[in-house]
Amino acid sequence: MPWIKALHVISVIVWAGPLLLMTQMLAMHASEVEPDRGALGRIELRLFNSIINPAAAVVLVTGLLQILGAPSIYMKAGWFHAKLVLVVALFALHFRVFRRMRLLIRDPGRVQIRVAEDDPVG
Repeated sequence: MPWIKALHVISVIVWAGPLLLMTQMLAMHASEVEPDRGALGRIELRLFNSIINPAAAVVLVTGLLQILGAPSIYMKAGWFHAKLVLVVALFALHFRVFRRMRLLIRDPGRVQIRVAEDDPVG
């Protein structure tokens, strides 16, 4: 069981890190001129398909395995319910970023991405 927990923690890091990086890449993508947009779209899609989506799947599977291994412990723990709220929020971010990326690749003019005034990227 410790290897499942270790794999779960590593997968959360591998999932959340690139997902947050993807938000910055989308801001760069929206501000790029037309010829560079195709290359950024391919990079973003590759990052999602090769790292972010598989890591999210591993997080989900290892999390479920941990719950099924000791359901009475997890379901009674208050911290676990707070963690589930954060996991749902991270999955919501995952799907929102994925949707924005797909829309930006298909129709760059429709996506509005706000960039801070002092942001060196924008």
